[in-house]
Amino acid sequence: EQVVDFTNPFMDLGAGLLLKKPVTEGTNVFAFLEPFRSTVWFSILGAIFGVAILLYVTSKLR
Repeated sequence: EQVVDFTNPFMDLGAGLLLKKPVTEGTNVFAFLEPFRSTVWFSILGAIFGVAILLYVTSKLR
């Protein structure tokens, strides 16, 4: 409180939410892949390999 002055809330609605706790069946090692479809991941990998080959070829031409 030496740098920031905290204030009390000026209004309390008393509303709340009740949510069901999600059931976790275990940890999934590949959970980071779930946001995109497999075609998107293959496109990203293809672009990475394509750029790598392009950089290799251009470095050999110098």
